[in-house]
Amino acid sequence: MGDHTTPLTRHGIPIDPHLRVLGAIALVDTLGRGATMTTIAIYFTHVVGMPATAVAFAIGLGAFTEFVLSTPLGMLADRVEPRALLVGALVAMAGFAAGLLVVTGLPGLVAVNIGLGIAGTTSRALRNMMIARVGGPTGQAVEFKAYLRAVTNSGLAFGGLMGGLALWADTRSAYLAVFVWDAVTFLVAAGVARQLPP
Repeated sequence: MGDHTTPLTRHGIPIDPHLRVLGAIALVDTLGRGATMTTIAIYFTHVVGMPATAVAFAIGLGAFTEFVLSTPLGMLADRVEPRALLVGALVAMAGFAAGLLVVTGLPGLVAVNIGLGIAGTTSRALRNMMIARVGGPTGQAVEFKAYLRAVTNSGLAFGGLMGGLALWADTRSAYLAVFVWDAVTFLVAAGVARQLPP
């Protein structure tokens, strides 16, 4: 049960500074991911000219990597200095997202999606662990996760809208701009994560 004597948010923003930072990371992160999720398959099939089955295989392999590694990386997250690893994971995600700019075939797309899967799972495992550490003693962890789900959905929705604009423009430069945006949001999220205490 949450501690209802201390509200989680004020004007929709978490009161606890650490939870505020974790919420901001989730929002910035999903603004980029939502845009890329909307456009990646169309770009690589329609613009790059890869077979749809190959693109689906690469994306599916990335998702499978996340699924397989979620538990061991969650265990690792409880045994390391979390802030440094979180910043590193977000920077790595920026690098892999930027890699989409130069990918022209299946091996590159597989490598990028696996890299994003590993770094993304690491980032989420670390953030979940931090939420438990920060919100657990105050009884706000469960309530904050519900709040975070709303933030994540909003970020994906706005990111999807940006991706929709790229689909509407339907030019190579518009799609590449989405991938640049995704990489930038990960770097911004890494900068925000540095505000967490070690």
